[in-house]
Amino acid sequence: MRLSVSAGVMVAAACAVFCTAATAANQPDLDGSKLVRVSLVADHAVVSPGQSFDIGVRFEIEPDWHIYWDGQNESGMPVSFQWALPAGWTTGDVRWPCPVRYVGGGDILDYVFEREVTALVRVTVPKDAKPGEVKLDLKTDYLVCKEACLPGSASIARSIRVAESPAASNAEETASILAARKRLPSDFASAKGLSATWQDRRLSIVATGATRIEFYPHEQGAKLPEAIRQGVTKGSTLTLEFEASQANKDALGMLRIWTDKGESTYWYRSPVGGVLAPTDGMNR
Repeated sequence: MRLSVSAGVMVAAACAVFCTAATAANQPDLDGSKLVRVSLVADHAVVSPGQSFDIGVRFEIEPDWHIYWDGQNESGMPVSFQWALPAGWTTGDVRWPCPVRYVGGGDILDYVFEREVTALVRVTVPKDAKPGEVKLDLKTDYLVCKEACLPGSASIARSIRVAESPAASNAEETASILAARKRLPSDFASAKGLSATWQDRRLSIVATGATRIEFYPHEQGAKLPEAIRQGVTKGSTLTLEFEASQANKDALGMLRIWTDKGESTYWYRSPVGGVLAPTDGMNR
C-alpha cells in the first residue's frame, strides 16, 4: 500500500534533490541507485493455490546514507512499491520495522533506515492458480540522503513455483524472513507494563521501568506539532499534545522503549482524546 505524502514534504524533498545537483556534478560517481542495493527474499519457493506467504524487500544502504520511513518527515519522501503480479495474485500492506529519529541541519526531523532494512509484504496466491512457475516483479523508488539527497530506483523480480505442496525457500532466505519478522513492532494494546491515558488532547504514555521513550508519528496519523521536542523523553512517561485541528484523527505511529533489559518497539493507535485501539494488520 502506498501512502500519500504531504505537499510540504514533497517540496522539501524536491529542494533536497535540486540542491544535490551541484554536489553530484562535483562527484560524478554518486548514483542513488548504486548507493542502495535492493533484493527480494521469500519464505517459500514453492506455494500452493490459496496460500499466503511473505516476500522480503531488502535494502542494503551505503554507510552514512539513509532512506525514509512513512513517517511525518520534514524532508525526505518514503519508499514506494509498484508490483506487477500474475492475474489474481495480491499483496498486503508493507510492514516495516521501527525506524530511527534523524535530526539534520537546522533541526530538520526525519524517520529513517540506515545500513540495512527488510520490509515484509504478504503475498496471496489465488485459489485457482495453475501449477507452474510465475514471476513477481517489483519497481521501488526512494530518496537516499546524506548531507544531500539523490533519487534512486530498482527493478527486481522473484520466481515462485505453484504446486500442490508448498516448500520453504533455501535456509538463508528463510532465516532472513524470520529475522525481519522478529524486528516488527508489537501491538501496544496487548503489551504488558504499558498504558496510555488521554486528558483532552494530551496523551500520556507510561512504560514501567523505561529509561527512554521515543514516538515516531506515521504520516497517516494526527500531526504532532513540535515533534522534535515532544517525540522523545528520558524516563517512563512520554507526553504528546495535539492541536484542536487534529481532534478527528488518530494518534498513530511507532514507539521505541528502552529499559535496563534492552529495547522494544510497538505500534500505537488511538483516536485523539479517545480509547486505545488495536493496530491489527499494520505490522503482522
